[in-house]
Amino acid sequence: MKTARRKGEKKPGAVREFLAGSKRTLLLGLPGVLLAAFVTWYMLFRGPGAAVGHRDFVKADTAVIAVVCPPHVQSYVSGLVPAATRFVPGIPKITSMQSRAIDFDWIHKMPREMAFLFDQRSPEYHGVTLFFREHPTSESLERLVDAGFFYSLRPIEWQGSALVRQGMGKLTAEGRLSIPPYAQIATEKQFPNYTPLDTPRVSGNHFVEIAINNRNGALAEMQGALAGLVAPWADASFRERLMNLSSMVESGTFTADLVRDDALECALTLDCGNAAAAVDVENAVAAAADAVAGFLGSAYGFSLVGAVERRGSEVRAEHTLGGFEGRLRRALGG
Repeated sequence: MKTARRKGEKKPGAVREFLAGSKRTLLLGLPGVLLAAFVTWYMLFRGPGAAVGHRDFVKADTAVIAVVCPPHVQSYVSGLVPAATRFVPGIPKITSMQSRAIDFDWIHKMPREMAFLFDQRSPEYHGVTLFFREHPTSESLERLVDAGFFYSLRPIEWQGSALVRQGMGKLTAEGRLSIPPYAQIATEKQFPNYTPLDTPRVSGNHFVEIAINNRNGALAEMQGALAGLVAPWADASFRERLMNLSSMVESGTFTADLVRDDALECALTLDCGNAAAAVDVENAVAAAADAVAGFLGSAYGFSLVGAVERRGSEVRAEHTLGGFEGRLRRALGG
């Protein structure tokens, strides 16, 4: 005797077909789900990795690369600000006494990478590319980085006052850094013929890392263009001495790492053309280190302690910068 099938009940064959179809759908969709899960894990939990995202924007004549990798100091910086800032995204501008709104999000979710790329496209100026790699869960840097930020980076002149998105999490801005006439003349005298160069590379494994190829006089050009960074600790005669000695340096690197609270370990390495040139460069670097230490101590209360040594044609300086935590804490509102 046949049992009547209730309304809406599927035939046994139809049920098997439905289950088979669901199985095929699951098998086809599972790889995509797993891939999405892996990407999420990679972006959020694996960590920032090496700060080398800027390499896609390096040009053939890029001579100087400066990279900052904020994740190396993230926990230290977060510990200097009030705990409540973890739960309050920011303070809007509510009175005329505030110059602008205050954002806390970036303090706890700092960018994965920030880089400046300087290329020698012209004897009159360096082309500059500013690169950011965002934290995957932070507020977009397109809103946080405004005209005020670009103004703070003078004397670099920017083409606009906003970042341009170049893909997922990557943003750039273009500008130029003018080279004063006296630095142009010195560079032309020391390096009359342009030499194709190997683009300097950074490892991306330091808090701050700078690499320079000086085959075409980038060091003298940068000293002239960024004179405001040198003038506070070097008088006119010392600046001229540094300018003249810059041609003895073929390449150089600088790194800075937080080795403990309130202590940055800084290392400068300069490769000179020969051992004789390295002697003069060593003396100049030692004198510069003493001058910088004196300036930082008197102006800010910082300490800079270390030594300079020479090995063949290489000059290396290792110093520890300290005493900055109080000023940094106050700047962060701590």
